Amino acid sequence: MKKHKYARIPLYLIALSLIFPLAAGCGGEAAETEGELQIVTQAPLVTTPGAAMEGYDLDLFSEHKINDAVVTAETEADPEKPTAKEGYKNPKADFDTPVDLSGGRFIPVGDSGILYVELPEPPETTAAETEKAKSGKDKSGKKKETETTAEPAEPDITGLPVYAVIKKGETFDRYRCSTLEFDAFRVEKGNRQYSARAGALYDYSGETLIMYPRQSIADVFEIPAFTITIDESAFEGAARLIEIYPDAELRYVSNRAFAGCAALTGIILGDSVEFVGDEAFSGCAALKSLVIGASCRVIGAGVADGCASLAYVRVNADIFTIKTREGEIPFAETPWYNETDREFLTIGALLLRYSGAGGEVIIDFSVKYIPEYVFSSENVTKLVMSRDVSLLNYHLWDENIAIQYT
Repeated sequence: MKKHKYARIPLYLIALSLIFPLAAGCGGEAAETEGELQIVTQAPLVTTPGAAMEGYDLDLFSEHKINDAVVTAETEADPEKPTAKEGYKNPKADFDTPVDLSGGRFIPVGDSGILYVELPEPPETTAAETEKAKSGKDKSGKKKETETTAEPAEPDITGLPVYAVIKKGETFDRYRCSTLEFDAFRVEKGNRQYSARAGALYDYSGETLIMYPRQSIADVFEIPAFTITIDESAFEGAARLIEIYPDAELRYVSNRAFAGCAALTGIILGDSVEFVGDEAFSGCAALKSLVIGASCRVIGAGVADGCASLAYVRVNADIFTIKTREGEIPFAETPWYNETDREFLTIGALLLRYSGAGGEVIIDFSVKYIPEYVFSSENVTKLVMSRDVSLLNYHLWDENIAIQYT
């Protein structure tokens, strides 16, 4: 009988050939999975203009995709709401009931094509009142005296809330909605692209908060548990909001997400948040405190432009990317930066400002990154630091500053 051609391969080589493929899948970078966002968990920290968010899918912040969702609770079927298979992550979530524009209860306002008011329910009539109306007589048996009055041409809608209704089959137009005055978003019955909750507009699954109504009179808003992304300019110009509470699942705060929220006093972005976009809080003149959790890997340029009251900033992440424009120093326009009495002012592991006496400076062990603008030979002669510290834009460093590594 003819021997098999692999019979002479040593057994230890066969064993190694089985082990190494397994080892290749352990550790290192995760394999790219179709349909999943690949996150760079240790992106290099840079302060050069236009720093890229390498590894981030930027389309995530402009497209609203409907994905199959995981049902977290069993509920009875509701014909007015999409099922979990159609997109809802939690069917028990308190979404606003879609409106029926064909029933006459919602009447248009102006010629915008999307603004409506909901007429109040007519008062209920008692059985006695119904009988009286049928017989034309009152309870004493006397013939009822009737008066004929002219019906008003249009119902009185004074004081009623105005809704921007996203009709079925229509695509949301951000510019159009940002130029209209209304109190809340609603979605027409049968719309399978968007949903509304507490007056705000979401994608169909509720995972992306697309837009909050600028004219809402609410001063507090709670971002629901199933929302992952705050879309670009979602809260921009919502001048009455004082408090915003993101939930634990929020991961992405897009560009200008809270810009112009002039009354907002403070916000805590928890450990789930991985991305904070450009100018995310610009123009928040009343913002006093900003806390960003340990998972954040990107902070955008101009994130605190115009935050004249910002006195407290805490970023718990050690390694992340901070984007800047040419010549920009992050948070430099805030009281937190300008009025500090601390020797080392840091954001995460990045040293933003040194306010010490100068001479020979020993760098604190928590600092891992130092931009070129922090130290000048006018007051600093020598830096003593760990070899783990990275000097950013080293070619721009003051050559008169001696550097000693320990």
